[in-house]
Amino acid sequence: AASEELSEAPPTLFAEFAVAPEPAREIPPAEVVEQKGPKETDTELKAAAERKSQQEAGAAHANAMHEMARLKAEAVAKAEMDEATRKMAEEQAKVWAEAEQRAKALAEAQALVQAESGAPPSARPEASAKAAAPVPKKQRKPLPLGKMAAGLLVLLLVSVAVLPYLWPMQDSAAKIENILSQQLRQKVRIGDMKASLLPLPKIELKDVSVGEAQELKAGSVVLNFGIGALFAETKPISKAEIGDLALAAASLDKALGWLQAAGGDARYPVSQMVLQRARVVGENPNLPTVNGSADLDAQGHITKVALSSEDGKLGIELKPQQSRWQIALNIRESSLPLLPEMQFDELNAKGEATGSEISFSELDGRLYGGMVMGNAKLSWQKGWQLQGRVTVKALELQKALPQFGISGEMDGDASFALNGEKLAQLASTVGVNGSFVVKKGAINNMDVVETVTSSRQGVAGGRTHFDELTGLLQADGTGQHLRQIKIAAGVMSANGSVDVSPGRQLSGRLNVDLKMRAGLGSVPLVLAGEAGKPSLRVGR
Repeated sequence: AASEELSEAPPTLFAEFAVAPEPAREIPPAEVVEQKGPKETDTELKAAAERKSQQEAGAAHANAMHEMARLKAEAVAKAEMDEATRKMAEEQAKVWAEAEQRAKALAEAQALVQAESGAPPSARPEASAKAAAPVPKKQRKPLPLGKMAAGLLVLLLVSVAVLPYLWPMQDSAAKIENILSQQLRQKVRIGDMKASLLPLPKIELKDVSVGEAQELKAGSVVLNFGIGALFAETKPISKAEIGDLALAAASLDKALGWLQAAGGDARYPVSQMVLQRARVVGENPNLPTVNGSADLDAQGHITKVALSSEDGKLGIELKPQQSRWQIALNIRESSLPLLPEMQFDELNAKGEATGSEISFSELDGRLYGGMVMGNAKLSWQKGWQLQGRVTVKALELQKALPQFGISGEMDGDASFALNGEKLAQLASTVGVNGSFVVKKGAINNMDVVETVTSSRQGVAGGRTHFDELTGLLQADGTGQHLRQIKIAAGVMSANGSVDVSPGRQLSGRLNVDLKMRAGLGSVPLVLAGEAGKPSLRVGR
């Protein structure tokens, strides 16, 4: 207001300038200068300064008014935004409240229906009256189409996953039986079948058997497919899991052929077979239960087989090579199924297998403190035969043959042959021919020097130490036969032969020379008794 008054009326100090001016008379510049004195010049300068101050004050006022307008506009915009936010929150709360009210009303209606169904007749009218009470109508909101679509999708997926377990699939099982029967040229039976699509397509078969006599049986077969199998004409099987597999020993070669043929169908090529708890049943030398896998190529040919016993002590690996199979076998702290009485610390074998034999060109292992090396061949074209040759080094006899009561480290070389009509008969029909050298040992429960010097009959007990014991070994169905035995010790030497019957009965003769009896000739001794408990007497 003050500024308005200032603009309307000039200050008192400059009132003289408010008088209406008289018509100006043109005065030459020189005259004007002459007419103005020092006082008039100061007055004009002050007036100019005042006008400049007024202009600056006006500009500052205008700027202040503009800033106030801007701040007011911002305050109004913020207030409008806060109001819109508040209204939106109220609307959202209202929507949630209405939804909660509808859910509560639905729950009350369901509870009322349930109460009516379980309540006595006298109580039903009251419940019906409550149910008939008018419910205030509320404005319906638009349906949540997105949520409904998601719910329908979940329901569809659940239906796809569950339906195969509820839908009868015996017709499909019969079709698979026919397909496999034609492919294997053997009768195939399937006890039950299930299928599912989630998370990936798969078919589960139960109680599967192949062959008229069910030479191959599996408790379960699970065929796993990729998602692309649903849309392709060829339906690759990524993995076939075979559980509780039983192979008949009498038809082992045929059953193994059926397994490979099952993965060679061009319409259903198998990439991998997984075997769980596979075993050979029937007349067999107690072969262990194994787990493993077989990888197949696109043509259905096996590229690798890996098997291991459940205790991890036996492992077998097979790889095809033209018409043969490369085979690698390893044993840890266990025995061979064909020789259960021979305990290996470790045994590794490498060789090749065909349809009629397995030939191990390399054998090396550790047993009873010593080492063994050699080769072996197992064939079954005309009965079962196992033959080969082994060399042993530093074998501790006390560990290997504790029943004979002999100690020392043995080196030996022997060939062996086992024959039988059936696989289980190989262990009972053994033929061995070899030689041996035992150093720094002793024979327990027998004293050769004491028997010779005392001339007593049936001497038992004591111990005979020796520096070296050599001989030839022959073993067959009649027992073990030791020939060309030579014993060298510090005070005596001996030679002779010993026989051990299948019942471990001993019989034999030794000719003993003592250094203290030099020139008196050899003393014959007769050996009898049983292994581990020998007896000696002087012979004639």
